[in-house]
Amino acid sequence: MAPLDPDDIQGLELTPEQRGVLVTDVRPGGPSWGELAGPDRGGPDIILELEGKAVRSPGELRQALEGRKAGEIVSLRVYNPRTKARRVERIRLGGEQ
Repeated sequence: MAPLDPDDIQGLELTPEQRGVLVTDVRPGGPSWGELAGPDRGGPDIILELEGKAVRSPGELRQALEGRKAGEIVSLRVYNPRTKARRVERIRLGGEQ
């Protein structure tokens, strides 16, 4: 996952409320496979919140995941600029966060 830089924001035409962590790759068979989309699978999805806490950078996402254990289920608020849709995904955490 990568932070949005100004070029990404302009190309995706995002409002400030739609800025978060850009999903650039989803590992096949991983916990978010089929739930989150990278650019090559209908995305890119943008993670806006984890458990109601805004995340604007990969560091903030990692910090929000601190203390969580493999197998725990978390809620992500996600925005997809291609479909212009917001949704909530529940993801069971894998062994690597």
